[in-house]
Amino acid sequence: MRFGKQMKNQVTGEWEPYAVDYKRMKKALNEESEKSRANFWTIFELSKTSLIQFYGEKEASMMATVSDINSMVEKLRLSQFSNVKLSSAPSRSEVENSIFALERDIDRLLEFLVLNRTAFRKILKKYDKRTGSRIQHEKLQETLNLCIFLDCKIILQMKQKTVLFLRRLDQYKSQTGIKLTPKLSTLEKSQLYIQGLENKSKFFQSYERKQLPTFDNSEIVQGTILGEGEFGTVREIREFKIPDKCSYEKSLKVENIPKEDDDSIKEDVSTLRYFLKSHCLKDNNARYAIKQLRNDLTPSTKLNGAIDIAIEAKFLSVLSHPNIIKMRGTGGVYGHPGLFLILDRLYSTLD
Repeated sequence: MRFGKQMKNQVTGEWEPYAVDYKRMKKALNEESEKSRANFWTIFELSKTSLIQFYGEKEASMMATVSDINSMVEKLRLSQFSNVKLSSAPSRSEVENSIFALERDIDRLLEFLVLNRTAFRKILKKYDKRTGSRIQHEKLQETLNLCIFLDCKIILQMKQKTVLFLRRLDQYKSQTGIKLTPKLSTLEKSQLYIQGLENKSKFFQSYERKQLPTFDNSEIVQGTILGEGEFGTVREIREFKIPDKCSYEKSLKVENIPKEDDDSIKEDVSTLRYFLKSHCLKDNNARYAIKQLRNDLTPSTKLNGAIDIAIEAKFLSVLSHPNIIKMRGTGGVYGHPGLFLILDRLYSTLD
């Protein structure tokens, strides 16, 4: 299914006016005139503004609901496990219904945010293709910095709260043997685990995460398998399929091109993408490797693998030491089984 049709089918009702206006931007690109190009960016900025306003209202509303449910759960606990008599204490079914309703709203918002993030990425990719520009990754990063909520962290924290509420109710209903804790997807389980680890870790609170470039899987030409582990496979990278001409090559003189282990360009994410492309091979030998989960994992091992590779990426994004392999970039969503890491290739091991 084409993405435009997917958006039309999934974004309906009262949420539709606040979604990225992918259809109008695509139409503006098809018209191929200076006026339509200007109109494209007008629609792009309006889409960001609408999305920011919409999310702000939704987050505030959901935060208030979380607070209300927390009060309801506490009142229910007091009414059942103490001598305190509360005339306004809710029934168990009322609390359950409120939690399930919030969970449905959170799931819908998560789907909406992921869809809109994808819309920004795809329409910028179309813009580059139609105009011959090289601004996709720069503008996308700029958009994600402004619409930081598109990383879904706050919403996932709320999702975790609904799980905790239901676990508390599980304790209250232990006599009946009824369990209310919802079944989470692999992505939700792994992201909640990773988020909890980050929140508790003094290490991640003490060190700033490096800004690294991101890639689509389609942009990487993979070579032979270099190794396999319990969860993952490592392959050499033969090519980065991104445009040849770029601002990086134009802005740097040949004698000033940094060495492959130079961190001087680490702040410019877009430039580093082209740096990796231009340094991908040396004497036809791959300098970089891609690490990703194996395709033959069972659902349970896939969850463990998704958590494992995401935690590895978290550590490598803040560590910098000559004896620790350097991570050059990533692709996919942290916690998703499709996440992959781009690493320096090792030509020697401890074996």
